[in-house]
Amino acid sequence: MTLFNYLTLFYIFNISNIMIDWMDKKIKQTKWLIIWKFYPFHKWHKYLIDFWTNFVDELYVLVCSIKSENIAWEIRCKWVKESCPNTKVFHHNAENPQSPEESPDFWNIWYNSIYDLVPDEIDYVFASEEYWLKLAEILWAKFIPVNIARDVVNISWTKIRENPLKNWDYLPEKVKPYFVKKICFYWPESVWKTTLTEKIAKYYHTIWVKEYARDYIDINQIEKFNDFEIEMIAKWHKASEHALAEQSNKLMFIDTDIITTFIRSEILVWNIPDYVKKEVENKDYDLYILLDIDVDYVEDNQRYFPDKEWRKKLYERFENELKIRNKKYIKIGWNRDERFESSVDMINKLFLY
Repeated sequence: MTLFNYLTLFYIFNISNIMIDWMDKKIKQTKWLIIWKFYPFHKWHKYLIDFWTNFVDELYVLVCSIKSENIAWEIRCKWVKESCPNTKVFHHNAENPQSPEESPDFWNIWYNSIYDLVPDEIDYVFASEEYWLKLAEILWAKFIPVNIARDVVNISWTKIRENPLKNWDYLPEKVKPYFVKKICFYWPESVWKTTLTEKIAKYYHTIWVKEYARDYIDINQIEKFNDFEIEMIAKWHKASEHALAEQSNKLMFIDTDIITTFIRSEILVWNIPDYVKKEVENKDYDLYILLDIDVDYVEDNQRYFPDKEWRKKLYERFENELKIRNKKYIKIGWNRDERFESSVDMINKLFLY
């Protein structure tokens, strides 16, 4: 090989390295944009964002929402921020037309509303749908298609909304708590409520929330309640639910609820703290299972109503509180095995199959 050949190869090699280095720097200095509803945010979205955050410094994510959608935009933005912390998330809430057929000025409307939010000019737009090519054009950006076939993570937000539990594995960990179905075993005393809640949770390989009052009363040796203690029990029970939500496997089972605290506060303290009054109106579960009193009463140091007539009146009161608040509930009775089997049958029917 001649000296000229060696010099030519050396020149090409160095120029190539310089160009690669320049292209790498240029890519890392550009602004990239993803636009979606994230309705809901799922693993394909996460794959796409994680893929590109490995290549760029500035990744803007536009979370788009309109008023008719029933998952709040704050929740969707939170999902993206928590699941993909290396992104800059913006919320787009303009009631723009949703397709070019809705307005002849469709693309200009979107151009203006995007740049009302995004602080810099966009160099690249990437997505899995070809119609975003036009958006890239009007933004004077380059369109980068990513997995047009959608075969890396094959799911759509429509399928997830239709049946989130069936598509559970496609949800990122930060999204799952939103779709967990919460089922409350309801009635205060001696109906195998705690035993049944724990057994059902184990059957479904998931979490159950213990009645916080029992531990609080035992540890503090409380014989007589006051407003402060009632409020603390309500707050700590709520905190326990939130803390366990991410560990739940599709379903969460709760032993007792704020309505129980509301009723017992009225009876035992003759007063209902303001916090409890507020929470009892806000709290909601996907299903209440009201356990019948057709079992023998078993005494312990935290039970107050052994009299049969009292138990009957309380049962009617507990059911009436569900009715006036329009809660979804079923009634289950008989022995332990039948209570368990009836609960499983109803849960499967309503939520899983």
